[in-house]
Amino acid sequence: WWAQGTPDATTLPDYGRVEVQRGDIAAVVSATGTLSPVNTVQLGSQVSGAIARLHADFNDQVKKGQVLAQIDPAIFRAKLSEAEANVKSAEAGVDKAWVSVLDAKRELDRQSNLFEKKLVAESVLDAARFAYDSAQVEHKVKQAAVGQAEAAREREQVNLAYTTIYAPIDGVVISRDVDVGQTVAASLQAPTLYTIANDLTRMQV
Repeated sequence: WWAQGTPDATTLPDYGRVEVQRGDIAAVVSATGTLSPVNTVQLGSQVSGAIARLHADFNDQVKKGQVLAQIDPAIFRAKLSEAEANVKSAEAGVDKAWVSVLDAKRELDRQSNLFEKKLVAESVLDAARFAYDSAQVEHKVKQAAVGQAEAAREREQVNLAYTTIYAPIDGVVISRDVDVGQTVAASLQAPTLYTIANDLTRMQV
């Protein structure tokens, strides 16, 4: 029997038995701010000039080494041609200076023979010796000029190569800061052309 106020057995809840299992716990962090990629690369230009072509836009997937932009190379090609001409001119200067060395050496030998025969004064021999030494120095100067011209040519080759902008990493373009026809100036600091995110699966606030 049941006491006064005690619920009837039919009204009691039916508790069943289940096997204990391991479950997942979700940890949620709430924050307010701008969501941005963890790793980004700002791609700039090391030379100044007008943007001739753009090969990538916002949200494009890019691969490392892919051409993204082209700065007008006309001026840089002209400078390279001028530098190559200066190298050839400097090399011709070396050849001309060497001819002068040979000529001065022949004159020195001739004056030495005449001096041994007492046909010329010692001052004449000294002048021939001085001319020979001067010709040798001039030849070395011309050789140094070739080195300078070659260095200038290499610099212009590098500058021409810099007019083609390549992607430094694999990623996604999240910002394009230039348009075709726009002039970028790299005299003070490298202007930003693109911002590339390395991995959009890793974000931060």
